[in-house]
Amino acid sequence: LIGDKNIVISVSGPEKEGLLYPTEEELIEVINRVKGEEIEAYVEEVSNEPLIAEPPTPGRITRITRDEKLGATVWTLQNGMKVILKSTDFKDDQIVMTGTSAGGYSHFAVQDPINSRMMNNVITLGGVGNFSATHLRKALAGKTASARPSVTLTTQDFNGSSSIKDFETMLQLVYLYFTAPRSDDDAFQSFLQRIETQLKNQEADPMVAFSDAVTKSIYGENPLTKRVKVEDLAKIDYKRIMEMYKELFRNPGSFVFTFVGNIDEAKVKPVIEQYLASLPGKAEKGEFVPVPMDFVKGKTDNKFQREMQNPKASVFIGASGKLERNQKNILLMSIFDQILDIVYTEKIREDEGGTYGVYTQGGISRYPKGQSTLQIIYDTDPARMENLNAIIHRELKSIAENGPRTEDFNKVKEYMVKQHNENLKENRYWMNVLDANYFYGEDNHSNYLNLLNAITADDVKNFVKEFLSQGNEAVVVMLPKE
Repeated sequence: LIGDKNIVISVSGPEKEGLLYPTEEELIEVINRVKGEEIEAYVEEVSNEPLIAEPPTPGRITRITRDEKLGATVWTLQNGMKVILKSTDFKDDQIVMTGTSAGGYSHFAVQDPINSRMMNNVITLGGVGNFSATHLRKALAGKTASARPSVTLTTQDFNGSSSIKDFETMLQLVYLYFTAPRSDDDAFQSFLQRIETQLKNQEADPMVAFSDAVTKSIYGENPLTKRVKVEDLAKIDYKRIMEMYKELFRNPGSFVFTFVGNIDEAKVKPVIEQYLASLPGKAEKGEFVPVPMDFVKGKTDNKFQREMQNPKASVFIGASGKLERNQKNILLMSIFDQILDIVYTEKIREDEGGTYGVYTQGGISRYPKGQSTLQIIYDTDPARMENLNAIIHRELKSIAENGPRTEDFNKVKEYMVKQHNENLKENRYWMNVLDANYFYGEDNHSNYLNLLNAITADDVKNFVKEFLSQGNEAVVVMLPKE
């Protein structure tokens, strides 16, 4: 298949001052040099070593209760860990898992923002137990099981899934990530080389500059929100990150684990006792440390230019404020967001032909509590940007003063009812419902339809008026350099 005739060598790259490309002679020399090498065939390394050579002595379940409202069983383990189980038949041979504990990198964020924010990229580079990341992938080949730790500002988590047969493998991974996280300096150095190339390439991308400007308009100069740059790589301390990881995951008793799917409680019980109940821990909640994450208040306007191969205007309009974070307000924000999707598709895309689409997203955060935002993003012809922005603001004002159009309001509510009924047949929906209920104390399911059906168009009007009247708005526009 590969001979010495009919070979084409192609080289491509940026047209950049000081960048030298190899000559034709140099390229042919590379080909000829490799031909002359003695290259041994690759030999696959196969290990039959089990993930855990000596399984731990099983722990005990100390309390069992039944949640009839959400159709779940709640186990309290001897180490304080809560385990929530819900058996379903929505999907053949699927079990989904999440585990949550409070704290996150808030403990280190202010003093060590770079290492804190890079944790998620780094903590699994070394693999786990006796297995490097590469060997772990090989050990899991043919199995339907995954489990991965992660860290956010406010929580440390596990997420995973498995088949019925490989449920034990999933929990073995969780056990090892708690007890035997592995470091690998070679894997870390390889990661640094890869990310350095990515970050260098980002600097030439105008959309990265746009994203930076948007972040700054929302959070100001907060170091916890700034993009990691090439010069920050020297500040990443692999050893310190793994120390931080071990500190956050040191108490399994602070976690709430939720399992949903094809669960036979009698069969999973010994597995959970062996790999979760056996972990050393105390019935203590993790602690979150408040850190500054407030939005910039007032009105800001930032227009700037960047060189572009395909000239366009990129626009971000963000409104922010404080609202009570309760189920009704979360539903109202979702309804408002979806109504805007309909309105802007009609007014901006169809009537004006001004863009392929307008992206909108609204939310009310848990932390900072009640911090609320609406983001509107679109691309357009630079000459049409001012007119389209005026339409964006006109429609926001119209909903705040007059409420949504009846047909839009009804359409969104009908869709949300339909979506909810579909969600009831999804394992991940129930996993999230149970996790929110038992970790955050929020039951977002039981009263959902009653609350949704009771919401009126006037409720939406009053909600939008209260939100927008707080007067916080950031506008960012990136234009092509003339």
